[in-house]
Amino acid sequence: MSEPPRDPAPCGRLGDTEFEHTLRNQIAIVIGYCDLLLQEIRQDDPLRRDVVEMHKAASTAIAMLRDQGESV
Repeated sequence: MSEPPRDPAPCGRLGDTEFEHTLRNQIAIVIGYCDLLLQEIRQDDPLRRDVVEMHKAASTAIAMLRDQGESV
């Protein structure tokens, strides 16, 4: 059985695919900045642990979006 067609997104709102794409891009920016910071922060800097955690969280969010997209 095929799925009924979805209604287009209301004016001014992003559709599911556009939203996912936009969110993925924003998370990629966070990952990119974390990568840059990790290149600059010394291994013994206490802030490094926080940046690593932000990087892990953002990477997990990207994986969750990918998994969600595959399950649809």
